[in-house]
Amino acid sequence: MDIFDERLAELVSWVQSLDDCPEFDGVRLLDARGVARGVAARMSLRSPADFAPRFGDLHKRSLPWLNLRAVGLFEGRLLVLLESPADSTANRDEHTQVTLAGPSDAVRQREDWALGGDLAVV
Repeated sequence: MDIFDERLAELVSWVQSLDDCPEFDGVRLLDARGVARGVAARMSLRSPADFAPRFGDLHKRSLPWLNLRAVGLFEGRLLVLLESPADSTANRDEHTQVTLAGPSDAVRQREDWALGGDLAVV
């Protein structure tokens, strides 16, 4: 299991352990660089297998950090956003730290964890 699979599995496990987490059927991922003004194209959502190469490319660049953030549910699946700094912040002397984050309080207050005003998928 590589770093992407390990960290994604940790995130999903943690999200599922939350008392208010609704059931979901799988995961879809989205690169934050593909989000414009809070809107993402449905066609940019990827399965973990399809998204792994993108994560791997960014991880190899030795960026200071990558963040996998569960942002809510979309069409019954957990939507995870990959956030990263600008390429110009590469730190060639250190390994990339992969952090995890959960859905916002605003999303968690919705019974179905639907995406809110900060992200729309069209």
